[in-house]
Amino acid sequence: MLLLVGAACAKTPPDGLVPYADFHTHLLGPYALPLENPRRHTQPVSAERLIADLDAAGIRHALVLSEAFWIGGPGAGTVSRQVPAPDPATAVRLENDWTAAQVARYPARLVMACGIKPLDVWAIPELQRCAKMPGVRAMKINIGENGDNLDLHDTAHVGGLRRFFAAANALRMPIVVHLGSRGGFGRAEVRIFLREIVAAAPDIPVQVAHLSSAFQHPDALSEFADARAAHDPLAANLYFDLSVGSFEDPDRATGRFIADAIRRIGLEHVLYASDEQPGDQHAPTAVNWREMYAALPLTEAEFRAIADNVTPYVK
Repeated sequence: MLLLVGAACAKTPPDGLVPYADFHTHLLGPYALPLENPRRHTQPVSAERLIADLDAAGIRHALVLSEAFWIGGPGAGTVSRQVPAPDPATAVRLENDWTAAQVARYPARLVMACGIKPLDVWAIPELQRCAKMPGVRAMKINIGENGDNLDLHDTAHVGGLRRFFAAANALRMPIVVHLGSRGGFGRAEVRIFLREIVAAAPDIPVQVAHLSSAFQHPDALSEFADARAAHDPLAANLYFDLSVGSFEDPDRATGRFIADAIRRIGLEHVLYASDEQPGDQHAPTAVNWREMYAALPLTEAEFRAIADNVTPYVK
């Protein structure tokens, strides 16, 4: 920690070096907002607050991920929401619509990903509905434990995920995925994800959120980096966002590991991302960018390459 604090004092982004976009941000609408919210929000988080934080960072664009993926599914369906809906499927639609309305207020700045739990019975119909909505460029899903409760060694789960990815591919709808698996997430689970799930969607970008949770699951990140470095065709359309939490967390060795993985993935497939939801526990995007620049042993040219990245779904 002290080493990184020292680095932060010595290494700051030069003037004018700012990302083209923040590829992982959130708003929070009333249909997903818990009535007793551990994040301490008492009101929805609007687009104005996000735009203000983007302006402070000098960042022009952002991908907004709808929080509708928190609604429904094991456990999550029992959470009381600020504005209740008659059933989870309706709540998902209303939250996605609320987020779309917020994003539509800033069409030159914001695009969005609808949120969904991919194994819910209404997942593919909601995917099809979202594909027709202005401003919607992707779908946001979670694969993992906790409220998602998905297991990449469960053939039924894998089959359902494969069907969802195939449906998204048919609609040319990119996917942003928070990855994990009940019971552990490492090299074997990444291979299942690539061979059984991504293989069903060969024509769309898949954005792996949180750099595949690099701090918590380094073996998973290593497997992805190996696949990209080996030019595995299943990894050709993968992008990796850098929303890994506070960059004050890793030690110097972890910073080197992440930088090496970024280089093996290929700078053109690594995206700046903060995971910001204004007012939440994550630092505003301007702070996150400065911390990231200080913590990762990448060159200025490498940071500039990442900052300039544009994807087919965020332009």
